[in-house]
Amino acid sequence: MDPLVKSTVILLIVSLFDCSNGFPNGQVQGSCASMVPGHGVNAQTSAAPYSLSLSKNTYSAGQELTVTLTGTSPFKGFLIQARSGNSPNPVGSFKVNRNAQTLDCTSTASAVSHTSANPQQSLQVIWVAPADSNSDLELKATVVQSKLVFWTDVSSSKLTYSATPGTIGINGTTAANSGFQHTAAPLFGLILMVTVLCI
Repeated sequence: MDPLVKSTVILLIVSLFDCSNGFPNGQVQGSCASMVPGHGVNAQTSAAPYSLSLSKNTYSAGQELTVTLTGTSPFKGFLIQARSGNSPNPVGSFKVNRNAQTLDCTSTASAVSHTSANPQQSLQVIWVAPADSNSDLELKATVVQSKLVFWTDVSSSKLTYSATPGTIGINGTTAANSGFQHTAAPLFGLILMVTVLCI
């Protein structure tokens, strides 16, 4: 075989293998803990041209927040989770549209990823806060621009836990009303005593 033809065939085979070695279908459960895609190269160390924003900076149990991933350059892949501190376990769950899919990492729908390698400029998903978390969180993303170019640790602003207003107290009243009753009872007694003495 002609050396030039042979080299061309080898290069074509290598290129085809390289393209098929990524995860265009977004089934990246193997990256749940590390959030690093198995592309055989290291993540970029420059500032990511992508950002992760939230519809609110506070959350309460079971609340739904909109998470938006945008960038100055199109992206072909992503993995998004909510994390507490340095824990490798994602928190909460996601609801998605047709441009994303949920992944079961440590719990059902606890991460979200792409469904194809079609370039996207922006994406929105819904994050649902868990019922048993009361710590501050961050949404984190790995964003893939191409097979050899990706960024990890694209983070949102801090998401602060906020207890639901009007929490029911042990006597069936709200915490605010309960506090008012404890404060107001002695005052009403004093007013009544003064009134009796003045009659």
